[in-house]
Amino acid sequence: MPNTKRKMADTSLQAFQQKKEEGSLESDKEKVMNLIKELGPITSKELQMWMNKPKHKFSGRITKLQELGAIQSHGKKNGHKQWVKA
Repeated sequence: MPNTKRKMADTSLQAFQQKKEEGSLESDKEKVMNLIKELGPITSKELQMWMNKPKHKFSGRITKLQELGAIQSHGKKNGHKQWVKA
């Protein structure tokens, strides 16, 4: 691996370790659940802003949380489903 890529990999690993030690390493599923708990009812479009990711990067987490019964649909806002903690 060229030196630049190795340095970038080392930097990413250090950032990961730092987040882990700080306890700020949160999975997307946890992040989605926490945002829905704190801000719900909230649409996927609104979650996009808070997650700082496009919807397709976390929509599977919403589906999984719904299947687990952790969240449920709560009507629509501007044509988008709203999610709340079940």
